[in-house]
Amino acid sequence: MSAPVKIQGYISFPRQKLSDKEKTDYWYKKNMDFAEHLLTSDVNLRSNFKNKKTNYNLRANIINTKDFEKFINPDNLDLESLPASFQHIGIENTKINLLLGEYSQRRKEFKAYISSNDSEAIGRKETGLMDELKKITTEMIMSTSLTDEEIQKRLKQFEHYRKYEYQDIAEIVANKILKKEYKEGDFDFTFLRTFEDLLTSGEEIMYCGVLGGNPVMRRVNPMNLYTMGGNSMYIEDADIIVEYGYKSIGQVIDDYWDTLTPADIDFLENGKVDASLGTGGGIGLNRDISVYDYYGEQGAMNIFHPNEMGTRTFAGAFDTYGNVRVLKVCWRSRRKIGELTYFDEEGQEQKDYVPEDYRPRKELGETVKWIWVNEWMEGTKIADHIYTLLRPVPYASKSLVNKSKGTPPYVGSVNSTNDYKVQSLMDVMKPLAYSYDIAYYKRELEIATYKGSFTAINSSLIPSGWDPKEWMRYVTINKFAWLDPTNEILKGPSQGKSAGAFNQLTAQQIQMGDPNAIGMYTNLLLDIENTLGKLAGVSGAREGQVQERAAVSNVNQEVTQISH
Repeated sequence: MSAPVKIQGYISFPRQKLSDKEKTDYWYKKNMDFAEHLLTSDVNLRSNFKNKKTNYNLRANIINTKDFEKFINPDNLDLESLPASFQHIGIENTKINLLLGEYSQRRKEFKAYISSNDSEAIGRKETGLMDELKKITTEMIMSTSLTDEEIQKRLKQFEHYRKYEYQDIAEIVANKILKKEYKEGDFDFTFLRTFEDLLTSGEEIMYCGVLGGNPVMRRVNPMNLYTMGGNSMYIEDADIIVEYGYKSIGQVIDDYWDTLTPADIDFLENGKVDASLGTGGGIGLNRDISVYDYYGEQGAMNIFHPNEMGTRTFAGAFDTYGNVRVLKVCWRSRRKIGELTYFDEEGQEQKDYVPEDYRPRKELGETVKWIWVNEWMEGTKIADHIYTLLRPVPYASKSLVNKSKGTPPYVGSVNSTNDYKVQSLMDVMKPLAYSYDIAYYKRELEIATYKGSFTAINSSLIPSGWDPKEWMRYVTINKFAWLDPTNEILKGPSQGKSAGAFNQLTAQQIQMGDPNAIGMYTNLLLDIENTLGKLAGVSGAREGQVQERAAVSNVNQEVTQISH
């Protein structure tokens, strides 16, 4: 879509500067219905759907042959009849696999500490450390056998313990919870997949929220998430965030069991549309995911194709396997809060923040300064008409200084420089990967058509009545061939004469195929592979390809430099 459409979208976006009473369920639904239209917008710095789809296909060694016909089939031949097939070799995937392997071996250490803003907890921690110090000093004073060196050693050990090992009870509990959730959630694998997204599509996105009463942190498919607002490299800086996908009925009930009504569950199980919508039908009625490939002059372009059972930008509420479409939306709204100024029991002026319905007690000297700040809202749309979790984002982190700044459930980053389009490692390697596929295909054709050299013999010299297979058996096994110079020539200007009348054995060595072409393509493949390694920062030495003459120090230096 073009930029003017995006501007028009902002104009039609529902008003956000409203009181809590005005933010009804209808208002939430209007915001979510507007967000559906973002699925066709690719005008910001993030990579468009087509490019991400292409990159993930390459990651799975899937390639569209039609995009390369002018390179591999300039004469418009029938490719199916040729003795070679064009395919994606995936030379770039070896580089990505190595980087993923290195990332999986890295130590991921984390630790919770008391915030510097929590004065009560800091005071409690300092008191505990002081008690520990008093205990150690008392033991050293009471002991008469300690030397000065041992006392210094004890004090250095305590200093190390104070900086790196001692924990308050709150820190101990927080670290135990972190380790438990990290292990149960298998976050090592989750982070590995998001790193793979960064290498493939140039984006890594996570969802951190609460579903079904449980905290959830999961990887988000970059192809299923759309944003609007600004050109920041961070997902959470957008004004509107939309995620869609198809989930099984059981998974939807697990996530929203506490908000779905019995009628909603009946609809999900039976695939029946509410009578108020004026439509009906079963799951299998034209509700497939309608995403097609259109091949034009610019190559493959993936587009959303709506059908009569879907909305303007969606395919259908259900796919052919019975999975239901789930749309999650987060957006920045506005909330009215008051900065309250009052006096405490000691007569000191204090400040606090109060909600919009607060009534200041003027007789006590209270005054309120009303301000509007941002607040993240969320909602979920299941199928075509089930709206749930229409609310402000719970557990949203807020800045202690900037009351307008908060974090949505979706966090992530995109690999962008100076507001330019995202470019992933796969995008960097893709041109050379395509060249590698083309060269590999042409070499495969050369190998398939190369027959080596053979001898062409005058067929009139072959004894009459011999089966060609029998004659070839003598040639192959006995290494000689029977010839009959008395055979009569049946055609041509010498018709009727004997084949040996000229007393000559006419034979010719013929070469089928060019072995030099095979060598040329092989050298080209090696050159592309070396260049690809330099671009990706993954050379042969990093992949373990060390030559016999390579010195150990040189190899170590090369690997270290590439890592930098």
